[in-house]
Amino acid sequence: MTNKSILLILLFSGTVLLWAGNPATDILSENSKIRQKAVIALGKKSDDRSVDLLIQALQDSVYEVRVASIHSLGKTKNRHAIAPLLSFLNEYAGWEERRAVEEAIQKIVGNTCPNELLDGAHHEKSDARKLAIEVIGKCKTQNIVPLLFEAIHDSISGVREAALSALAARKEPWIADSLIAAIPSMSSNGRIIFTLREMNKVELLLRNAKNSNDTIRSGVLHVLQEMEDPRIEPIMLQALKDSSAMVRAQAVYGLNLQNNSKVTNVLLEMYNDTSAMVRRAVVEQITGWREIPGRHPILIKALSDTDVEVRGKTVEFFSQTKDSSVTLPMIALLADRAKYRYDYIREYVVKYLAENGDQRAESAMMEALTDSSVSVRRCAAEFMGRRKVLGAVAPLMDFLASDDKYIRKEGALSLTLIDDTTGLRALVPVLRDENREVRAAAASGLKTHRITLKEADEYYLMIAACDRQEVDAHWQEIRTQLIRDISNPSKVYYAVSALMWIGNASVIPQMIQIMDAQDETLIPNTYLNSGNLELRKAAESWCNKRGYYVESTNSGVNTLGSWGE
Repeated sequence: MTNKSILLILLFSGTVLLWAGNPATDILSENSKIRQKAVIALGKKSDDRSVDLLIQALQDSVYEVRVASIHSLGKTKNRHAIAPLLSFLNEYAGWEERRAVEEAIQKIVGNTCPNELLDGAHHEKSDARKLAIEVIGKCKTQNIVPLLFEAIHDSISGVREAALSALAARKEPWIADSLIAAIPSMSSNGRIIFTLREMNKVELLLRNAKNSNDTIRSGVLHVLQEMEDPRIEPIMLQALKDSSAMVRAQAVYGLNLQNNSKVTNVLLEMYNDTSAMVRRAVVEQITGWREIPGRHPILIKALSDTDVEVRGKTVEFFSQTKDSSVTLPMIALLADRAKYRYDYIREYVVKYLAENGDQRAESAMMEALTDSSVSVRRCAAEFMGRRKVLGAVAPLMDFLASDDKYIRKEGALSLTLIDDTTGLRALVPVLRDENREVRAAAASGLKTHRITLKEADEYYLMIAACDRQEVDAHWQEIRTQLIRDISNPSKVYYAVSALMWIGNASVIPQMIQIMDAQDETLIPNTYLNSGNLELRKAAESWCNKRGYYVESTNSGVNTLGSWGE
């Protein structure tokens, strides 16, 4: 071989080496593409130096580099990468990154459970603990079981669920026993009960129905409710006599009332239990079925129960019926504020009374017009409208001045139904309400009863009723009226809102001219929030000329501020 040939070979080899690059240095490049290629190349090695560089790359600012480093760490199968991979997980990690971390750790551990993975079950980050438990749960070795039982008490529900799922998948017969024994120590046993149900250990559950621990007996009955076995019903009936109210309540929930008069009678008798928890369970059971013979007297009695939840559940049930026999007890519930001070009970009561419209409720519903609850006041107003109670006109007129748009709307609707001249006249100013639904309710009442209005109010009625045909027919008169109202502080907001709804752009120059002729901030502030770009720009120009600045609130409302403030 000539010297020239050797020289060419050496030059070619050097070029190849230069083109291939050095991953250890390229990983520090400012070019993210080069860094990404470097971490991919490092994944083909497994030495400690390469692993350390890949671990550092987990903190790269570029997403693609981070994901590439995760995949490369998985390919190295180096156990020292497990802890950094788990630490990488946090609330900011994306779904792709989380999946990549899981796949990488699974490649590293295979079917084993090294100490580095077991340590992850105690990681300070909950996402890391959850993933570690999920991977650990796939191991078949016995040494992981105590760790899984420890994890079912974790403060994070996701970790607890991962541990319980892993335990449910195991074959050791004693695990179900241990799960049952763990019920009393669980802060929330709902998931453990679901796990036991998945395991379908009927024999074991039946044995533990007489466990010495109250919480275990209750939990077992909870699981048995969802199972089908002829031995379950006698156990539920026997548990109705349990010394623990919690167990008796679960037994009530576990009774099967389908075509079973004996069980139904026993259930109704359980309402006489001294525990409110049991009585709540009885009421929930008998109101959850379409019809249960003999329940009506029990429910009437439950309306005056000492327990607020029993009363509330019963009132909720009757509020969905047309049963007029409970009108008087319902009225008593609404009137007795000292004893029945809970808003949701009064709300159910007035809903029932409003829909049934019984005259006997008028006095109590009149008081309800001033109740602290918005829902109660609205239902009381609805009652007065349906009953056409003239005595309610004055308080309903007060509704029209409320800060709550729903109260104003309900007041307008009820006054329309009552059809009293004084009440209907009170709807005229409401035609300029800031809320479109309230304006529409007032317009409907005035049009329905053909109330004679002033010319200006007729225009407001057309707009409030969204009568486009009438508005177009009277556009010039309406335009003159609304332009005049822009200069009125009490009418400017509505006038601008009405003009924006009408949408005739020819009025914009005149609106700007009115603003420019004044120094008060009300008009420009209204224009800023009008939704019209031309008016907004004009208002911003007005601000700049007069030393104001525009700032936006979190709710998107624009306000003016002075540079001198």
